[in-house]
Amino acid sequence: MSKNIEGLLHLSQPEFETGPKTPLGVGTRRAYHTLGTDVRAINVLTAPFLTPELRRIQDNLERQKEIHEHLQPAFDLLNQNIVYMPKQAFLRASPFHCDNWVRDSFYGTLFIDEPDFEAHVLSQFDKADTSGHLPTTRLFPGTRTWAFDDESTMLGLIWRAKLAQSGEPVEANEQSRWRQRWEWVQSHTQFGQYVSPAGTEHSWFDTYHFPRADVNTYTQGIYAATTVAVTRLGLGNGSEIAEAVDGYQQLQHSSGRLQFSRSQPYTDVSSLTGEFLAMALFGEQLLSDSIVLETVYSLPKNSGGIPVVATEDGGYLNPREFNRQYLPGDYHNGGDWPLFNAFAHATAEKHGASHDRVFWQTLIEDLRRSNNAEYFYTGDGFIPESHNPTRTRTVWNTGVYKAASIVMSPQDIIQITCERDDDKGDLFYSEASQLPGSSL
Repeated sequence: MSKNIEGLLHLSQPEFETGPKTPLGVGTRRAYHTLGTDVRAINVLTAPFLTPELRRIQDNLERQKEIHEHLQPAFDLLNQNIVYMPKQAFLRASPFHCDNWVRDSFYGTLFIDEPDFEAHVLSQFDKADTSGHLPTTRLFPGTRTWAFDDESTMLGLIWRAKLAQSGEPVEANEQSRWRQRWEWVQSHTQFGQYVSPAGTEHSWFDTYHFPRADVNTYTQGIYAATTVAVTRLGLGNGSEIAEAVDGYQQLQHSSGRLQFSRSQPYTDVSSLTGEFLAMALFGEQLLSDSIVLETVYSLPKNSGGIPVVATEDGGYLNPREFNRQYLPGDYHNGGDWPLFNAFAHATAEKHGASHDRVFWQTLIEDLRRSNNAEYFYTGDGFIPESHNPTRTRTVWNTGVYKAASIVMSPQDIIQITCERDDDKGDLFYSEASQLPGSSL
């Protein structure tokens, strides 16, 4: 207890954090993290005090859920993570990651076309930025933010272009802010490639420690999609697209697949995310069929699924390559991540792969059974465990339904959502105490 009190009286802030940090704010945040995992109670209390804008957002989301029957599981998951305050709708990443992250919010709203709601969420990062560098995270409650040198600013630009396509043009008073963000992104590029510094927190794969400055393939794909987005926003001249695409294609392993980074030959499920976004949002294909198909066909599989990043021979990374020693098969060290699996497989099918109905049925069923687990354990070390039960209701898993919608009809999605695989049983089990937690 004395250590907690002392901590509240000496509130140091890391260099990546901005905003007022007070004992009351920190205490409230800790209480929310402990007691606020079920947002329904909060939303019941705040319901009488919502602004007309928030009431309209609620009504529109409910109307869209009724119209799009095949997306009802995605809407249900989204609603489980929206915290309605009187003047603001706060979209958390999950009950575990209960702050607001650009990447989680962006991926979590890919499946909808609701400009009012999306613009409302994006504006919370937009208003917090005065440097051209969008914050990675907005802490809740309060106004503190974290800003890492990662893909968040690029995702913000892509998101703004998506909104522009939905009838929300960039107003004159916004133009300079988004131009400044594009300039911040360009300050990281060399010969069409986005170079991240050494260390951690440089992409969604944020616990991995890059020993030196490197070009991460996931991030390069996001950069390539961003060049398309800024052209649509009138901020780029189009010449950057060809260079960025070439830089993306250069990250090809000698076997023909994409590799994890310019210096690391690992396989990486998330390496096709930029291609997916360019294709799904802007109708542009950046990579050749052969690169995409070879990337997906070469992904290793084991008893738990597809390790998100693996060595050339399909093995796990050395735990020392992360900011804490994750066990093989856990979290970033070879966990199976539904969102990136869906992006990769949808991308492959759009590039000519046969439709894999079993993959989609299994993926959606596993999300249902696990209450939308953030990731699944792989390998033999966790059998019969499947996932960490504290990391469920992950909002970005709504993106699985966006990916499915690209390669299946609404009727097909409804059918596989309703089907049950009785051979798998009804429950997954996990001993969370055996596993290290997240560094964030």
